[in-house]
Amino acid sequence: MKPFRILFALVAALHIIPAELNASHGVRLSSKPLHVHLSYGNDPHSELVVLWTSQVKPHSVMVKYDVRNSDHLRQTALGRLVVAGEQLYVCRVRLEHLQPDTDYTYEIVSGDETSQKNVFHSLGPARSPQFIFFGELGVAGSQRLWRELHNWEVVHQNTQPAAVFGLGTIQNVDAYLTSLEDILSSVPFFPCDGVLSSIDPYRQYFSFPNSSWPFNVNQSWFSLDIGPIHFVSLSSELSLEGRDAQRLWLQQHLSSAMALNDWVVVCMHRPLYCPCPQQDWLDELEPVLEGVDLVLSGAPLGYFRSWSVSRGQVVRSYVEAEKPVHINLGVSGPRSPLRQDWSAFERNEAQDVVFALMTAPNDTHLHWQALWINGSVLDDLWIVKESNMRRFHPLPYYRHLPFVVLLLVVGSVLLALTFLIVFLKVKIVKWWFALARKPEASVTRYSHLEERIVDVNSRTFA
Repeated sequence: MKPFRILFALVAALHIIPAELNASHGVRLSSKPLHVHLSYGNDPHSELVVLWTSQVKPHSVMVKYDVRNSDHLRQTALGRLVVAGEQLYVCRVRLEHLQPDTDYTYEIVSGDETSQKNVFHSLGPARSPQFIFFGELGVAGSQRLWRELHNWEVVHQNTQPAAVFGLGTIQNVDAYLTSLEDILSSVPFFPCDGVLSSIDPYRQYFSFPNSSWPFNVNQSWFSLDIGPIHFVSLSSELSLEGRDAQRLWLQQHLSSAMALNDWVVVCMHRPLYCPCPQQDWLDELEPVLEGVDLVLSGAPLGYFRSWSVSRGQVVRSYVEAEKPVHINLGVSGPRSPLRQDWSAFERNEAQDVVFALMTAPNDTHLHWQALWINGSVLDDLWIVKESNMRRFHPLPYYRHLPFVVLLLVVGSVLLALTFLIVFLKVKIVKWWFALARKPEASVTRYSHLEERIVDVNSRTFA
């Protein structure tokens, strides 16, 4: 038995020694959920994805959730994990069949550890959801952004943002997510594939709709529909093979997206229009983006906004221009020696952090507002497309449900009236024929009576 005891002690030591060594350096490894953030599933209106990291491989990956203010979290969802590095595991759980426009409370069960309770709001049929965008932040900038927006329900007019989009670089993904965890644990987050210090953690840390997880390095583009807006996120860091595949997917995808949505917004890290443009990047994508409403980027090249422009043709208007508007949500950058024809507004002084809010109040107006971190307005833009009023979209996001119900009610009433008219017409025709036959019946009856009278009289006189 002694050899077995020695073997058991060695196996136990292999598991204990690393933890003790880390403890000796003041670090205690655990399965406590870290870097908690949200994303949408394949159907943003009924699915939400919860992601977090753990230093120790947890024996269970689970999320408990229920409608907010419930006595107990009665619903559970199980997920899976992947290895993202040494002493680093990324866990992912998908919550399905969510009620629309509802507040939920959830907590993460990661092995023996349980997170604090967080709250999120599921998407509903709202016609004017709000979105937050930011470019280059860095760890210090993201911490400042959170301190300023910690009460964003009040800041944003009591409207919870439907999503947060990161257009800038993520150099240290752990520090990045830690600094924004209070926001991203309640609002889904979608980063663009920009310049990264390491692509592998990025692939595993984030989950995108209608994409595999972890996603393929050369297939890091995705799209999703929220309200009247169709979002497309492109990668500006692909290999030549990946760029060809992305362009082909974009060509096939945008034609249907433009037919089914009021607004199409494209996000990427590198801008197409800037003081120092990449001509090959511009020549490759610009023909495909014809008809897109807004193209957003977040490279550190300053803040600038273009007129409506495509293939060298500039329309100095944002009303029925039918060409994309390009905006780079950056801070300081190289100053252009000459003002470009396409440029409508530029600001590249090294000042504070910039973020932006975007809403679509209706089918015909899209509002973009860039703000300094202190709340002062840097830029304000309205894009108007009155032609959207003449378009009919087949039932995305409950927008036409009242119209369809009214159409069904009116159709049912008309059908009932049609049957009633046919029924009454048949009755009237029958009554008319019956009325027309009555004189003949009377004559026949009277003739028989006369014959009987004549017969009686003849017998009497006889």
